[in-house]
Amino acid sequence: MNWPLSPAGSTSPFPLTTPEWRWNPPVRLDQPELNPYYTAVKISGVNVQESPEWLKERLVAVGLRPINNIVDITNFVLHELGTPLHAFDAAKVQGGIVTRTAYEGETFKALDGQEYTLNCTDLVVADQSGKALAIGGVMGGEESGVTDATTDIILESAWFK
Repeated sequence: MNWPLSPAGSTSPFPLTTPEWRWNPPVRLDQPELNPYYTAVKISGVNVQESPEWLKERLVAVGLRPINNIVDITNFVLHELGTPLHAFDAAKVQGGIVTRTAYEGETFKALDGQEYTLNCTDLVVADQSGKALAIGGVMGGEESGVTDATTDIILESAWFK
């Protein structure tokens, strides 16, 4: 069986060259009634590339567009196991994570290329600079998305109500 994640030196499309599973900045939940659980881990030394055919086929079968191996495996886990995950490019995140309600009129450019005007009932995942990285449980932001240049990710798993 081919496992989607494998040790360094393998021919897997998901090699981790020097995995580092530590991330010390804090996570602060400003709205625990909307987001009672949030965890994140930093994974360093990832190799972003095209996903294998089996993964792309499974994503297309559920109506998703394959992006790259990192994004695709998070979407696969969501649809296979029901566990939502999201990956941020760690180089684009300043400090820790804060989940908060959006500021009235705050704008957010999402991974779908659309710019959204948010209101105070929308929950966002932000970094310590205040920059919104994602709309909680909905979609990540274009500015913090994983690209071919990404080498370190922050992998999020959260429960958004």
